[in-house]
Amino acid sequence: MHSDIGSRLLEALRSARRGVVIAAPFVKLGALNLLLSAVCSRVAVEVFTRWSPMEVAAGVSDLAVRDLVLGRACSDFALVPNLHAKYYRVDGSVLTGSANVTGAALGWSDNPNLEILHPLHDPEGKTSAAFEKLLRSLSWRPDQEYCDEMERLATRLGRLQADLSQAHLSLGLGGIAAKIHGSNYRVRERVWIPATRNPEKLFRQYSDPAVLSTGAAHQQVGADLAALGPPPGLDEEEFRGLVGLALRQHSLTRCFDDALMEGPQRFGEMRIRCREWMRTMRVEGCATSVLQTMLRWMVYFCGSRYRVEQPAYTEVLSLRTRP
Repeated sequence: MHSDIGSRLLEALRSARRGVVIAAPFVKLGALNLLLSAVCSRVAVEVFTRWSPMEVAAGVSDLAVRDLVLGRACSDFALVPNLHAKYYRVDGSVLTGSANVTGAALGWSDNPNLEILHPLHDPEGKTSAAFEKLLRSLSWRPDQEYCDEMERLATRLGRLQADLSQAHLSLGLGGIAAKIHGSNYRVRERVWIPATRNPEKLFRQYSDPAVLSTGAAHQQVGADLAALGPPPGLDEEEFRGLVGLALRQHSLTRCFDDALMEGPQRFGEMRIRCREWMRTMRVEGCATSVLQTMLRWMVYFCGSRYRVEQPAYTEVLSLRTRP
């Protein structure tokens, strides 16, 4: 269905009785409001999307969709950092394709995109169930602090909007950094974890690639920049803000956050969690080294949120302010 996608989707949503799942990288407030208005207030709705400061600054996603969803009964909102799928489930029927939740994608603009949403042939529901299980396992719920920081940074990055082309968006994180910093930088690991032991080196090499020209440190910083994909032209505050937001979305950071909700965590306790995360994510390496590097990054880039103290021969991580 490449014409009148929005009307057909609204028709499907009006028939919902058991549950609705909407997943798309780009979600605009007006388009989502129209979709949700078609769903009976007693029907549960889940919305999944992704946010990055540059995409929000470019206007392809609206932060206000979180409040819209959470203001509705029986509804949930979550972020999935690497989301690319466009997926709409109404009860047992699924539509997949190319259309994001935007006016241009759904045919509600003067210059609509050419899009497609096609029914998924899944008579037993196994494919959709497996996808949604993975979607939920990779998702997380942003708090107000994160939303405020995302809005603040996106506003500052608005000055770079003229330089943000669709080509940059389509390259993805690793592609952008490779384009900026040279073809030697590629994301080779299936799961990225910070490699640079001294996080202050990142901005120095980002702003002047000749600062670290050779050696292992150069490769580590390059790998981290490739994974993070900062656009050109950021000042140091903007750069640190962008990395901080990316770090908050990292699944290992979220693992620590879950523990920190219960109180401060000693190094040994965090190392156990780190080791379990590495086993689950199939990440090889030394848990102690991974944890030490991660803690440095968390304090350096998210110092307003995390602090590390050493009261008695061991490091203790805690939140500066409890939610």
